Amino acid sequence: MKLILNIFIILFFSYSAFADNIATVRLSYILNNSNQFVIFLNQLEKIKTQYFTELEKDEKILNKRKSELEDSRFILSEEEFNILIEVFNKDTMNYKKKIEKYENILNENMESNKRIVLKKISEIVGALSESNGYELVINEDQYFLASNKLDISDIIIDILNKEKLNLNIAQ
Repeated sequence: MKLILNIFIILFFSYSAFADNIATVRLSYILNNSNQFVIFLNQLEKIKTQYFTELEKDEKILNKRKSELEDSRFILSEEEFNILIEVFNKDTMNYKKKIEKYENILNENMESNKRIVLKKISEIVGALSESNGYELVINEDQYFLASNKLDISDIIIDILNKEKLNLNIAQ
């Protein structure tokens, strides 16, 4: 029993000493509170809305043409009808390519700008670790529960919001 008590005391005190050199960060919280990243997300949302509106118009046109094709099936010769179907199918493929293009633009912009912000966060965390003697900094995906006094997310947000990030949208 005495041995178990000694092991518990050693583990408890060594953990306490080690815990003083740990910091935690909440990346999603930092991203959601980064002024420049929020502005970027709002701009990206506007572009997404424009793309969606344009695609919606194209879809309505395609649906109307499809309906007209179905109605003209018995009026046109088989050859004329097949030509119109071929043109319609090409237009449908172009529409699908346009959707893919827009999705790629949105995803690439999100990923490239998120990388910029995460790189800056990493630099800030590195500087804070060096100046405050943190031996270990972990994010919310790496722990289950931690004391709020270990969390340096607000400090990172303050520093990040003072930095100039080159976030932009490439189309």
